[in-house]
Amino acid sequence: MRPPNDANLTARGECRETLDENKTGGRREDPFFDDATELKRAPALRDPEFGARNGGDGRFAKGETRRRRTRRLRPVAQERLQKVIAQAGVASRRKAETLIADGRVRVNGRVVRELGTKVDPRKDKVEVDGRRLVAEKPVYLVLNKPRAVVSTLDDPEGRETVGQLMKAVPERVFPVGRLDYHTSGVLLLTNDGAMSEALLRPGSGVPKQYLAKMAGHLDVPELDKLRNGVRLDDGYVTRPAEVYVERTEERVTWVHVTLFEGKNRQIHRMGDAIGHRVMRLSRLSFAEITTEGLRPGRYRPLTGKELERLKKRYLNPAKRRQNG
Repeated sequence: MRPPNDANLTARGECRETLDENKTGGRREDPFFDDATELKRAPALRDPEFGARNGGDGRFAKGETRRRRTRRLRPVAQERLQKVIAQAGVASRRKAETLIADGRVRVNGRVVRELGTKVDPRKDKVEVDGRRLVAEKPVYLVLNKPRAVVSTLDDPEGRETVGQLMKAVPERVFPVGRLDYHTSGVLLLTNDGAMSEALLRPGSGVPKQYLAKMAGHLDVPELDKLRNGVRLDDGYVTRPAEVYVERTEERVTWVHVTLFEGKNRQIHRMGDAIGHRVMRLSRLSFAEITTEGLRPGRYRPLTGKELERLKKRYLNPAKRRQNG
């Protein structure tokens, strides 16, 4: 057996010292060090970008380090003026467009009539009829509207309004659509103009279920007309609806009607078109939201599940169509 060479021992000792002293980021500069073996033990050193550039498997080359990626802050996007007005609870977005066109809106003291105007709600001073807008927290309510109440915030004839029923609500909410003066039942109210517009948009397909008390007895052909579409007094043919009889009394028929559109006094006009006057009407649900447990004139906030369903089915698709 050959005796150890003193020169070899000295060289190996120096290498051990180098191994202990020269460390850079966990890498050891040692002529006897196996790079491939160590990289297999250290998957955190892999870099997909490097591997793609060099045809390898995503490993760092000797001496190469990973670049730290920094997130860039996006500038705050400006909003359309009518959207800012709607979000402040003043009116729906369509009504806000009318306010702008009529010269009732000022931005930083200047009257603005152009609908495409964009503003920064955090910095710009927006006024409607001389009152500065202040963004409100979104509020979503459902009211059990009584009969003989107007579905507006005020009435020039002095009749009772839903606005009077909502006096205890600090935010300025407005009805999502309307119910006739003598129609009772579900009425949504909010200060979220985007949500209101999404629910009322033609083609949204929001289901609205009613219970109608109709004069006389309806036969099958008459019910089929209501289901398949009936021509109204202005020539419009209604879209298909879900219709079934709940019960029949001596001189009247109680009928469930679910509409997926919204025309002025539509169910009354549908009844007139088939010769059966609507004597009483109540809305049972709107977008599957009901007033179960609420007495007439009472309201409640929407539940988290109800609000999430509205956003998923109507608000988010409306936003995607606008942005697309």
